Amino acid sequence: MVDMLTLEYRANIAKIEARSARRIANSWRSLSLDNVATVRDAMTDVVLANGIAYGETTSLLAAQYYDDLRVSERVPSKYVADIATDFDTAATAGSIRWAVDPLNGGSSTDALARVQVVGSGIVNAIASQTVMRNVGADPRAQGWNRVARAGSCDFCVMLSQRGAVYKSATADFAAHNNDKCSARPSWDASAPEVDVKAYEASQKTTRLRELDKADGGNRLAHHQANIAGWIEGNTKTLDAFRSELL
Repeated sequence: MVDMLTLEYRANIAKIEARSARRIANSWRSLSLDNVATVRDAMTDVVLANGIAYGETTSLLAAQYYDDLRVSERVPSKYVADIATDFDTAATAGSIRWAVDPLNGGSSTDALARVQVVGSGIVNAIASQTVMRNVGADPRAQGWNRVARAGSCDFCVMLSQRGAVYKSATADFAAHNNDKCSARPSWDASAPEVDVKAYEASQKTTRLRELDKADGGNRLAHHQANIAGWIEGNTKTLDAFRSELL
């Protein structure tokens, strides 16, 4: 069951994501959509600016959420959460290239929707990154849980691992932007750690894609096939866990 503080936190992050989406839509309407490259460059600038403007807000919300949850769970000793507002600008530019691609086929609606998903994903990821970094700095923290939603894809639900915690400092928070998963700190010393496959699945695929592009390799496809097999082999567990999510 998701606690009230987490539900309130997710709702607040969703409000910021909505503001980001509106700002992107307003900028989109001001553009001539005839030149895809021009649109791509313009929306890259807008989404990066959104990441800076709204990312600071979501990071502050995440830090407050961390502190409030720590008090609620009566964690001994004092700790004040810090913010983390940085994000991968190079990966963002690559995501925008993918997002505007439907314009090549004349679909401006699909392109705009994709750009908004990328923008929302950044501000949500900054919030999760804030939680994860504080877990690494807080001496009492045991790790972090991945909180998925009932409507999340199989990939994100599987990575939630039914309350198990990610302990490794190198664990990524790879996710599909429109699923809007969040990270929740854990101070439970008895909580089980996620299995090795979850760490492998959660790695960001940007690097694999870059390596394949450089040498013609097939790393990304191999990674995706492994994850698909993992999900398929755990369908019953996944469905049972999804029924408990909000």
